[in-house]
Amino acid sequence: MAQQAFKVRTELNGSKAAVQCSGELDMASADDFRKACHSSIQGPTISALQIDFSELDFMDSAGIGVLAEAYKAAQTKNIQVEVFVTGQPLKVLQIAGLTEALGISPRANAV
Repeated sequence: MAQQAFKVRTELNGSKAAVQCSGELDMASADDFRKACHSSIQGPTISALQIDFSELDFMDSAGIGVLAEAYKAAQTKNIQVEVFVTGQPLKVLQIAGLTEALGISPRANAV
């Protein structure tokens, strides 16, 4: 099976920032995800960050680390974080015991 190139897209809608990822989030692409999350929470009026992994095919420990880092950075700025995730990335987060800590619902679907 061919590796899916990682793509990240950011969007700002009023006080809500969104980071949408597709492909494979691993050590090679983690820094792109980090930069997208960091830039998304820099605005003084941002109150919510949505991270959409619904089109992410694969995530490893590098992706988990950056997700936890982004969540913590947002929380220090009182920014509410929502994570939408399915498939293999959801299983990885469940195994790591992070779904509850990050407020991720296995039933969550991107809106």
